[in-house]
Amino acid sequence: SISFLLTADVESETESYLSTGPSEIQSTVLKAAHHGSKSSSTANFLAAVDPDAVLISVGEGNSFGHPNVDVLGRLVSQTGVDRLYRTDQDGDVEFVTDGRELWVNTER
Repeated sequence: SISFLLTADVESETESYLSTGPSEIQSTVLKAAHHGSKSSSTANFLAAVDPDAVLISVGEGNSFGHPNVDVLGRLVSQTGVDRLYRTDQDGDVEFVTDGRELWVNTER
């Protein structure tokens, strides 16, 4: 009953298609698209996915300014600050599941 949605670098147009398409998009864990850039993680998409936890894979001090502050706000509103994981702050993040429960281990 645990699922993962790995979004790669999709942007808002693809998110819109996925969230209104014929398939169920809901997932337990969401890997935020495009390193948390402002072109992804729209409110409608997050509502459709309804994740319990979100991972942002992002380099510390990156020159792109990722993750975007508005995206962070939407993600925190969705999951709460304790269920938002960022590689720039948490280091390596490991999701472990037995198919029924989810555990998260972080480097920091």
